[in-house]
Amino acid sequence: MGPFGRIFFRLAGLGLGLTLLAAAGCFPTLEADFDSPAPAKRLDAIVDAAAHDDRSSIPPLIEMLDSDDPAERMLAFRALERISDGLTFGYRYADPEWQRQESINRWVEWAESESAGSPSSSGAQSDLGRSPAGAERAASSVQTTAIP
Repeated sequence: MGPFGRIFFRLAGLGLGLTLLAAAGCFPTLEADFDSPAPAKRLDAIVDAAAHDDRSSIPPLIEMLDSDDPAERMLAFRALERISDGLTFGYRYADPEWQRQESINRWVEWAESESAGSPSSSGAQSDLGRSPAGAERAASSVQTTAIP
C-alpha cells in the first residue's frame, strides 16, 4: 500500500470516528439561553420567554433592551410588551442609545416594583406606558359594578 492509501484510510477512519462521536452526542449543543455566545440561541431564548409568558425572564429581557444587536432589542422589547400586558414606556428599539436609556430606566423601575409586590403589580396600573392595544386589553379586563 502506497503513501496515498495510508492517508486515505487515516482520513476515512478519522471521519468515521467523528461521525460516531457526533451520533453519540459527544459534541456540545447550544441551547436557547440569554447568555449564549450564539446570537440565534439568544433570540430563541427571547422567543421562548414570550411564548410562555415567563415573568422570571424579565430582568434579562430588560438587559437586552440595551444590546448592540437591533434584532435582539426588538425581540426583547416585544417579549416584554407581551409579558407586561402592553407596557412600552416609550421604548423604540431603533432609537440611539441615549434616547433608549430613559425608557430602559422606566423598565427597570417597573421590574423592581413588580418584584417588590407594589400596588402597581396588582393590576391597578395606570395606562401610562401602555401601548394602545395594551391599554385596551387592560381596560377590558377591569370589572365594574354599578352602585345603586
